[in-house]
Formats: sequence, C-alpha cells, structure tokens
Amino acid sequence: MKQKHLIYKKMKTIKFIFALLALSMGMACSEKDTPKEEIIIGGDCDPQPFSVTYASYKNDPDIYFIKGEVVDVVQHGNEIKIIQDFKNNFESNTIITVWGSGRICPRIDPLYKNHRTDTLLLFIKKTDLLENLLCPQCEHYEQPDDYMTMGCYFSVLKLSNGTVSGRITDIYGDTTMLWADFVTQFEITK
Repeated sequence: MKQKHLIYKKMKTIKFIFALLALSMGMACSEKDTPKEEIIIGGDCDPQPFSVTYASYKNDPDIYFIKGEVVDVVQHGNEIKIIQDFKNNFESNTIITVWGSGRICPRIDPLYKNHRTDTLLLFIKKTDLLENLLCPQCEHYEQPDDYMTMGCYFSVLKLSNGTVSGRITDIYGDTTMLWADFVTQFEITK
C-alpha cells in the first residue's frame, strides 16, 4: 500500500511538472506577448557587435546593407522604406518587412522597440522562417518574401541628427559616433 502511495505522489509531481512546462511554453509563444528588455539567446550563439557583422558580411552577395525608415512596427519586425541601398540590391522607396528578435529564434536585434520614422542602418537577408517553425502555436507572421536580421550578430543601428548609435563595438551597451566618422571608419560609400 505504501508503495502505491509513493507511485501516486510521483505521478502527481510529474503531471504538475509537465503542466508547468506546457504553460510556460504556451506563454513563451503567446501572440500578445512581445519580448521586453532581456535578450535570451539559445544554442551556440556568441553575440557579436555591429563592427563584426560589418566585417563578416560586407562582401557577401546574399546579405544586404541598407538605410531605411521605419514605416510601421509589426510584432517583432518593422516595415522599412528603403532610403539607400549600399550594395545596390533594392530601389529607393521600396517597402520591405524585416524581422528581428522574436520569442525563440537566435536573432538579437529588438526591432519591436523602434518607432515610426526612425532611420536605421540594417544588415539583412531573406528570412529563414525560423520563428514560425520553432513556435508552431504562434501566429506565423514571417513570410517567404520577408527579410530578417542576422542571427547572433547585432545588425541594426539608429541614425539620428548626424549620429549613429547602437551596439557598434560593444554587445553590452550602445555606443554613439558621428555619421561622418562612421562612414570613414567603415568605409561606407554614401
């Protein structure tokens, strides 16, 4: 009798743990929740600042580098109107959807924090739809023709009043530099 009681208690504990796990997974993928301040990166991600992103991807033909204006903030992404394409892949005034850090994927740029009319510098590529795949109970916002920031690399900076700010050289805090100095340091063609 005592053994049956112990088995019953263990089963009850296991059911509670599974219920708690299911609840936490459901909350992680709730369509009403948007990640806030903390960036949680899973897997083997070793976050890199924008300077490393630039050095790694500036010559990659499948990676785009643009200056754009935020037209709208949608879930964990932005509608971006392209102002300038530094690699000549898009026409000016084209509007694209770019996805940043979501609930599960390893992207680390919090695009949901941007505001309409913010001007951004972005490294992007075609979306891999990873957010949709990793959270099947979440609404599938990302579409095959959309774009995304680089996983594990800070890929987005803000440009405002002649200064560039963001995780330029440090992953733990924003740095700011004059646009003219940024252009010179990163050898950007205007």
